[in-house]
Amino acid sequence: MTAQDMTDPDQVEGSMTAQDMTDPDRLNKIKWEQAISEWLDGYALLLRPLLNDASVPIPDFAREFLADLSEGKVHKNPGRRSERPGWLERSIVAEVYAKWEYSSKEAACADVAESRGTTAKTVSKLVEKLCGQGLTRERWIAWGRPDFKRAR
Repeated sequence: MTAQDMTDPDQVEGSMTAQDMTDPDRLNKIKWEQAISEWLDGYALLLRPLLNDASVPIPDFAREFLADLSEGKVHKNPGRRSERPGWLERSIVAEVYAKWEYSSKEAACADVAESRGTTAKTVSKLVEKLCGQGLTRERWIAWGRPDFKRAR
């Protein structure tokens, strides 16, 4: 892949175009991802209307999760309470993923740690934690590189 290919959105897998923002399937997927993310943070306000709206299709990636959720099988980790809200953790990891595109993972973690006043080890552990929960670098890229900043 050449430097020219890196600037051409059609050549970069998972990159977004303006057309993506008018695609109903893409918009529904974004609604579901946001609703599930909010639910994980303890807010079910966005999830309930989507479940009750017959015009919103339930995507395959959410179907199994919603079935488990409705049956009460989905539980948050009862371990030590997080010092940071979920949206902030996702925002930190998104920052690492953005810097990782231009350097190594270790350098990206160190850079983010320095800007956040923490250690590279702490940031690296956070990346591994959220990667284990499904927020992988590949998915972050496929989702259009969201920054996960709090929108409330």
